Amino acid sequence: MIERMLRQCAWGLSLSFVTFSLLGCGGGGAESLHKVSGTVTYQGNPVPNVTVTFTPTGEAGSGRPGTAITDANGSFDSVTTYNPSDGVIPGSHKITLAVASSGGDSTELDEAAYEEEDTSTLPFPMKYLNTAESDVTVDVSSSGQTLTIELKD
Repeated sequence: MIERMLRQCAWGLSLSFVTFSLLGCGGGGAESLHKVSGTVTYQGNPVPNVTVTFTPTGEAGSGRPGTAITDANGSFDSVTTYNPSDGVIPGSHKITLAVASSGGDSTELDEAAYEEEDTSTLPFPMKYLNTAESDVTVDVSSSGQTLTIELKD
């Protein structure tokens, strides 16, 4: 009888392990992401070499943000959320920016980083440094979408 209970317990644990292995830990997957491209402009001019962060809001609000880096023309053609160039979670997103370093990696900056420096070197208004102050949102509804992100004073 004890032997039978041990076999049933082992069978249950094995089944649980297989089930959780197949389901994974969650956190989104590539099948639910949309590949988008776009351009960031301020006062009609391209905003080059900045990291654009797409922070999900609304129903997608608990999702992971995606990031892209603009080129010299203020354009980006890939967004990374989980893996390089995998896309962004569909839905509404608040847009924030950070100045990209010369090495191509982003540097997370906040307003405090510019308080003691000349803010005229910042290529966009300071409000776009944080989610609470940014007034730009985009809606991502499909793959292949081209976004126009126009920054305002």
